[in-house]
Amino acid sequence: MMNLRMINLCLLVLTCLVFNAAKAEDYDCDPNVKIFREKESFERSVLQSNSIWFVQFCEKGNKNCKEYVPIFSRAAEITKGFYNFALVDMSSKGGQAIGEDYFTATLPVHYIFSPTSQPSKYYGELDLSKILQTLMNETVRTIQDRNKGKPDNKKEKEKKKEKGGMFAIH
Repeated sequence: MMNLRMINLCLLVLTCLVFNAAKAEDYDCDPNVKIFREKESFERSVLQSNSIWFVQFCEKGNKNCKEYVPIFSRAAEITKGFYNFALVDMSSKGGQAIGEDYFTATLPVHYIFSPTSQPSKYYGELDLSKILQTLMNETVRTIQDRNKGKPDNKKEKEKKKEKGGMFAIH
């Protein structure tokens, strides 16, 4: 009787491990990667965001997509709070609707979404350091774009000094 319980417990544990491993491969168990299966949710979260997103378009079961899971998950984990990572599930109808707006003929495809520019396809290697460097470069570009047309405080102060300061007497 005790052996039967032990065998059942072992089978239950193994089933849970296999189930969780399979789900982890498509990011369902990764709290740092948001999964999109609906176009409205994607538009609201990514396209209307003030944040930078690194998005993977992928299908469940795609061998090439599974190869990138550890790198993608690690990048999402260590940049949490700075960047957002997402997966568009191209095996869902909603994911396919999202993918229609981007070149997704071969999967996986990666895009960077920034609040100050059009989405750009990521052509770099799927290497952790390359992804992080690309995101840092995008951050610099985003900050520069946000600052365009804004006066430089140092130059403004110098102009005010030349004109007699803030309270010029006429």
